[in-house]
Amino acid sequence: MRYDLNDKNTAAVQNKINLIILDALRDKSNWKAGEVNWNFIDGDLHCDERSQEFTDQQLVVGLHDFPMSLITPELQAEANSEDVTRPISFV
Repeated sequence: MRYDLNDKNTAAVQNKINLIILDALRDKSNWKAGEVNWNFIDGDLHCDERSQEFTDQQLVVGLHDFPMSLITPELQAEANSEDVTRPISFV
């Protein structure tokens, strides 16, 4: 199936998808050598129960339009730390 990446989600839909992606980014198994494994993030996004309210088109566009600025150095450091049980805080 082909998806139209020119399609845009509403801000509310995109924000909810961003939160699911951020939760997936907290999972150490979604990182390899300090880099995000986007295939794993995509899988987590589609398997997350919160994603059931969205169409595949919305999820694909949501991942495509995910703002990379949300991957802060703090998020990257915490996701790649030895202690992954700590909650990640956004200030």
